[in-house]
Amino acid sequence: MNGAFDWETVEAVLVGRMRGWLGERVAEAVLASTIETGQERLKALISATSEKTGVEESVIARKIAEALSPALGQKLAIWYAGWRGESEKNDETLKDAKPGDAYLVYADYAPDAAVTILVERVLDGKRGLVLTRKARQEILGFDISEVKIVMVRKQLSRLFWPHADTSGGMADGRERSLDMVEEMPLLKIVRSHLDAHPDSVVLVDCAEYLMMINGFEKLYAVLTDISDLVNDAGGLMVVSLHSQSFSDGELATLESIMETLVERPAKLPKRTLKFVEAPSWSVNPA
Repeated sequence: MNGAFDWETVEAVLVGRMRGWLGERVAEAVLASTIETGQERLKALISATSEKTGVEESVIARKIAEALSPALGQKLAIWYAGWRGESEKNDETLKDAKPGDAYLVYADYAPDAAVTILVERVLDGKRGLVLTRKARQEILGFDISEVKIVMVRKQLSRLFWPHADTSGGMADGRERSLDMVEEMPLLKIVRSHLDAHPDSVVLVDCAEYLMMINGFEKLYAVLTDISDLVNDAGGLMVVSLHSQSFSDGELATLESIMETLVERPAKLPKRTLKFVEAPSWSVNPA
């Protein structure tokens, strides 16, 4: 996807289908009554078509996507999922997000929130960088050049600030000058991406794994460094994690450097499975 989403092409296909579904006169009346532009007009047309035909909006969106090119159809499907994923019960959104903001999302309460934020930012013309450990289909399913996906494995998972020791090798140093920070592989990737695309959204989807390998102190340090890089570049950082993997004190520490989108979920007893109804999310609720 280059630049803004191609709303006009999608609307042209939808209007053509509307004339067949609704008839010429009804379709013209619906079109005449819709004065919005862009995605707001598209929302109105899909809703009006559904209301007058009795066909579910999701079916209409899918049929429109099938009539488009594969790439544009996929983007329409992602946009529709983000739009209709809006929560009527929750007012927590990123509507007022400012460049440089950092957000903490509890995946055990809102499992789709982080990916939805990423998708809607990309559809708004922003670039995306995803740092992930596991091959989640909703992330790896992106066929969009504007989203760079980095699998955090092996050396990338080891959080250290290297410096030369007396033997000429590398040691795990805690003293962190700017040069040392730049040498950390994970931060180097983030810095390089933000240098090329300053207003990107950076999704960290591997916090638990990084903590298991390195401990909480180093995880906190690297998230702080990433947040600083994103803030300097005018981007947006989203960290998705499961609260069950952290102590209350650790979560409170993370919440001190990031804004949370929802209240921290109540901890469940060990070996207890409990269904949690997860609200959907949108960063463009209008």
